[in-house]
Amino acid sequence: MSSLAVEIRFLQMRFLCSGRLVPWLGPGLRGALARELKRRFCRWPAAEREKYWKFCKGCPHQKDCAYGATFEPDPPRESPPPRGMEDGQRAIAIAPTFPASLRSQPDQLLEVRVTFLGRRAIDLGKEVIQGMTSPRRMFELGKDRCPFILQPLPPSTPKPEGCFQLRPEDFCLSPEQAAGRIPWVRLELLTPLFLKETSGPGQTSTTVMQPSFTHLFRACLRTIGRAFATFGSEPLEGTVDFAGLKALSEQVPTEAAQWLPFRQAHITHRSDQRYHLRGIMGHAIFRDVPAGLLPWLIWGGRLGVGEHRVAGAGCWQLSLL
Repeated sequence: MSSLAVEIRFLQMRFLCSGRLVPWLGPGLRGALARELKRRFCRWPAAEREKYWKFCKGCPHQKDCAYGATFEPDPPRESPPPRGMEDGQRAIAIAPTFPASLRSQPDQLLEVRVTFLGRRAIDLGKEVIQGMTSPRRMFELGKDRCPFILQPLPPSTPKPEGCFQLRPEDFCLSPEQAAGRIPWVRLELLTPLFLKETSGPGQTSTTVMQPSFTHLFRACLRTIGRAFATFGSEPLEGTVDFAGLKALSEQVPTEAAQWLPFRQAHITHRSDQRYHLRGIMGHAIFRDVPAGLLPWLIWGGRLGVGEHRVAGAGCWQLSLL
């Protein structure tokens, strides 16, 4: 029986001084943590790491390395993932609260959600969390290299964290199981969404600026399907009627929507690429939503969909109206 282990943890950033920030800290935060944690956990001497192991792919220590198995894991199977799921996922996603203030202040706090996918990442994730929250470990972020530390949330701040074991029966597997309708469902983005679509094979992808229900639902199928295929016990292919569920989602109309463009400069330090992230923020209300599709939407919103989900993009919350 297919299953997927998911663990969600919450931490808080504490800034140590004032400095310039950007509204969405996801990519910068992930990069800052990755650089420091790779230095902390990588078993290769610094010179060899920089020359031969700038990327972890192919490293003989990867599976037992707390950094390699979470931030840069190889697919655990020798067989390729199902068609349409080739780009895979990372075993860790880091989602800071959005939007952040444009300038940090000393002792300012910001909440961060950390999600691990798969039993191996969860087991090694304990070391990752310890490495992130060590009192002696300081990170830097932003143009001013503003220092910050990560801390556990105080016990007085309850959050929906813990380890969850997802199975196919937790989801609607076919249109025939999608009995009942929800009059109105409100979907509100918590972080920017970067969703692309193409008009056909070989065509250039474009950013979806006005997503319909089926755009968002198909993205959930891709994210959850890839997670099961890469980090679960076995893929959902043959168990889930993906085509039937996609067709059902196309029947859901949009009652109202307010999507706003989002744009932010981005630099990838390892490849020294500079470009602008282009996506959307906002919310929409959908009418007559088949009740069986809700679990897909809930977990898609928790894991994040679209591009840059490893940095917390594409997360949302649902409200039943």
